[in-house]
Amino acid sequence: MYRLAYDAQKVNLANTQIPSTPNLSEVDNAEMEHFLNAIRLILSSVGIDVLEPKKVAAESTKNVEKEKIYTLNIHNAKAEMKIIEDKYIVLQGSTAVINDRPSAPSAIKNLRSSLIESGILKKNQDKNLLTFMDDYIFSSPSYTAAAIAGGSANGRKEWKYQDKSLNEIEQEEIN
Repeated sequence: MYRLAYDAQKVNLANTQIPSTPNLSEVDNAEMEHFLNAIRLILSSVGIDVLEPKKVAAESTKNVEKEKIYTLNIHNAKAEMKIIEDKYIVLQGSTAVINDRPSAPSAIKNLRSSLIESGILKKNQDKNLLTFMDDYIFSSPSYTAAAIAGGSANGRKEWKYQDKSLNEIEQEEIN
């Protein structure tokens, strides 16, 4: 659990000593993996994602050609996103507006500030935009769109793939 929390980089861990990996049998290791997956499922179902990393491993983003890449364009900002296992991943190189809207909720302002402080978003003075320096996972398409737009946004309508909104594509898949 410590390793998962440490790798996710979402919480400050008071323990500066990294615990050693326990020496488990193959059966015990399989049971532990099952237990950890259950903990992750329970935490994510109540909206706590402290064990899920926000940065995406480079290997998981290499097969881009086969996946749908959604786009969002707003005030000269152009962002690309893909969806993997209900995770909304903004791709490295995507841009976001530089200023928050005056009506932006504090949660969006705080999110954007933390992305800048952590180095995920970096100011690009030439284009007067923010640039994603790494792929980054969000929990919803609207939160993703809001981070790019600098204020509230309906991600199900804003994200497009071949001129169809995410909402339209999901409706087609249901029918």
